[in-house]
Parts: sequence; C-alpha cells; structure tokens
Amino acid sequence: MRNMPDKKITDSVERVAYRKSKNTFYFYLSAKKYIFCLLSVVCCLLSSVCYAYEHPKYEIDASIDIVSHTIKARQKVTFTNNSDKPISAAYFHLYPHRKYSEKEKKFILRYAAYFKVNLYPEGFQSGDLTIGGVSSGGKPLQYRIEDDDETILRVDLGEEISPGGSSELDLNYQVIIPHAWGRFGWHRNITSLLRWYPILSVLDKEGWHNYPFYPYHQPYFSDAAYYSVNLTVNREQIAVSSGVLKKQSVNSDGTKTLSIESELPLRDFGLTLSADYKVESLEASGVKINAYYLEGDYPAALRALESAKDLMEFYAQKFAPYPYKEFNIAPSYLAYGGTQSSNLILIDTRVYRLPGFLSRYFDFLVAHETGHQWFYNLAGSDEYKEMFIDEGLNSYFILQYLENKYGKDA
Repeated sequence: MRNMPDKKITDSVERVAYRKSKNTFYFYLSAKKYIFCLLSVVCCLLSSVCYAYEHPKYEIDASIDIVSHTIKARQKVTFTNNSDKPISAAYFHLYPHRKYSEKEKKFILRYAAYFKVNLYPEGFQSGDLTIGGVSSGGKPLQYRIEDDDETILRVDLGEEISPGGSSELDLNYQVIIPHAWGRFGWHRNITSLLRWYPILSVLDKEGWHNYPFYPYHQPYFSDAAYYSVNLTVNREQIAVSSGVLKKQSVNSDGTKTLSIESELPLRDFGLTLSADYKVESLEASGVKINAYYLEGDYPAALRALESAKDLMEFYAQKFAPYPYKEFNIAPSYLAYGGTQSSNLILIDTRVYRLPGFLSRYFDFLVAHETGHQWFYNLAGSDEYKEMFIDEGLNSYFILQYLENKYGKDA
C-alpha cells in the first residue's frame, strides 16, 4: 500500500488504496462525505472483482497508410467467459462502422457549428471498419453485423463456452479513416485513432453489454485488457499511443514497425500520428510524462507537463498512484477541448495557443483529461449508462485540485 492520503483530506475521502494482484485491479473506497457518489464507484468495482476473472488479450498487427488514410489489420483476441452461463457467440463493437441517417447527419452538422470550425472539410465523413473474415484455430466462423446503428459484430463460436472457459478469435479487417476533426479522423498533418479496432463487448453476469454508439459524447464500456500491438507506419511519422514502446525496426519500403505492449491492463488502445510532433518529457514519481507539441507550441507543452504532474500527485494522495510507466499528452484537431484514452490524452491544437489570461483554463483542461486515467481507465466505469461516474466524479475532484492549487477563488 503506497502513498496513503493523510488526515487533511479525510473530510472528503477517508481511504482509497490501490492494490495490483495477479491480473486484476482493486480499489477499496470508504466515504465519509459524498457517499452517494462514491458508492456508485464501489458497486461498479465490486462487480468487476466478482466477475472479471480474466482480462482479455488483444494481439494486433496493423499497417497504417496516411496517404490513402486506411488501415489493414489482423487481430487475435483471447477472452474468458466471465459470466455465469454458457455462451455460443461473442460480440464486438465496431464504432467506425456506424451508419448515419440523413436526419442524424444534419443534426451533427448543426451541432458542429458550435465549435467554430469546419469539422468535415470534404463534407460529412464517418469512416468505416469492414470485417474481412473471422476464424478460430484456422476454422472460419460465421459472423454478421447487428443493431440498428450497425456497430455490433456477432461471431458464432461454433461451440458452447462454459463459464470460466476461454476462446481465441482471429479477425481480419480494414479501416477507412475519415477526413474529419475529432477523436477518429485525419486533418492536415495529424491522424488520431481512438476506438478504431473491433473491441470486445463486456461480458458479465448480466450478459453482453452491446450498447449502441452515439457520436455526441463517449458511450464506451470495455474490459481492461492486455495489448500487444505491432504498428507499421510511414517512417517519418511519430506515433503516440497507449502502452509502452518496446522496440522499433526500419523496413526497406520506407516504413517502420513499432512493437508496443501494455504491461498492465488498459481499457482501450488509442494512438495519434504526425510527422510534425516534437516532444518534451519529465519524470515524476517513477512515471515518464511526455508532452508532444507542434512547432511554436513549446511553452504550452511545458505547462501541460506541469499540469499533468500536479494532478497525478494530487490524485495519488487522494486515491492511488498512477500505476503505469508512461503517460502521453498530444495535440490533435479535435474542435472541442480534449479527450482521453488509456495512457493518452489529446488536446485540441487551438488550446495550445490560448492567450496567457486563460492559463488556468489550460491547467483545468489538461488536469481534467489526465484525471480520466482514474475515472474511467482504472475504475472501469460504464460510460454509456453511468457517465456521472467518470465525468461527474472526475469534474468534482478536479475542482478540489484547482482550489487546492489556486485557492477558493480559483
């Protein structure tokens, strides 16, 4: 047990401890105040402890072409039946495959006007994710796309998997990256890829959580999983991702292959790429924090490093230390302020160039997105049904962080 909070903060939270066992994260929370919020987290986490016996494992080989804006990938997923009933099918989220009606497109375009940029420079695009085949042990399996928005992939396993039993699936697929601002798309010199691959639905005592996808916030819910990813990209591209880079090899065709591993489970695997990224780093409490930036934005990168470090120290005292070795901050053409993935946050490029009198807003934004490493990534909250856990609790404690740093008038 490390860095337990002292008595100064027990009016809010008496004790939060982090423990890493063989495969599972555990949080223990006891609240003195704000019990209505914290009990929600406890219930979520207790459910995870009782039923998530084994973390899924993803092995992904992906080739990203930033000229054609496509990805070709093979993916092996090993998962355990963590429910209390036999299963004969598995389900995946295919977020880039979302199909939009004309009415939805018009609404999104009206909504986009709020951000004061043209989110779709070549007209509305949402990209795509096309499955080329699914197999297990070399045997082809039947599959089909389900749900009204066409984002759920059902795979018939060809056999019944008992509770505690496991299955291994191989998927081939291609991704079309849209020309669009946001967490999934490319614009100018940056390509950002969040939830770009087939993600196994959560399976627990309630069954499969096959939630629909709506594009207005973050309706995500996924198991913590181990990732082993080989990314082949153009040689000049700087890739910033979840996990830790283990090795890099240069290929004869002008590409390079990056081998990335997650040493601890992650909720998802995100990345962003640009040939123009530069980086500044610092190390604090055993964590290497990397702030990537574009030409002219070095001062903002330094502020981002300090904000992330300060928030990590605050949350380490209040809850638990950030358990991973690295944390990345990178600019992207988001239109909105920021967004999060495991070990990675993206900040809109315009935020890096805000005037000095908005420096506290910059601090708030970087700290808020960093805080999601606790409230969604570690807690494993259901962002579709229980957004208040990751957004509500994180926002509440970020206000405490700002008050602690700047005083009550912050």
